[in-house]
Amino acid sequence: MKKLLIILLLLTLPAVAVADKQIWRWVDDEGTVHFSDEYREGAEKIERRPLPTMQAPPTRQRQGQTEQPRDTGPLYEAPRIITPAVDDVILANHGRIPVEVELSDTLRPGHRLVILLDGEEVARGASVTLTEVRRGSYSLQAVIQDQQGQELSASESIPFHVRQHSRQY
Repeated sequence: MKKLLIILLLLTLPAVAVADKQIWRWVDDEGTVHFSDEYREGAEKIERRPLPTMQAPPTRQRQGQTEQPRDTGPLYEAPRIITPAVDDVILANHGRIPVEVELSDTLRPGHRLVILLDGEEVARGASVTLTEVRRGSYSLQAVIQDQQGQELSASESIPFHVRQHSRQY
């Protein structure tokens, strides 16, 4: 941060030096208007007015809160569903489906990992077992939510299929 500030100061020095100089205007024999910081015979002095400025209004804070620095990037990398794999066919006669989710970051206090089966919340956590899942095709997604239930990051939706033996056999 210090280096950035020093670089910015060095870059603005030439602008400050030019701002203090006088500006002269003249028209040549062909009618072209010229401006310069050096006087030339017949040049007229340009009077510069100060640029209008205004004071930024103070930021409003809720009583008792301190201002938090704002991150411009996402809070979390997207979670990744490890189990089941994409388009897995799972034999689950008892309807139990193990789900494993990989997180690259630790969840912040108040945030949670939610498992969605066909868009509906069915479990919370990175290692869970879904129960009573009947034969058919499903989509599975892992979502990180904040305290208000707002989505902060989400995995890709993973399709998988459950197979169960028929009772006739």
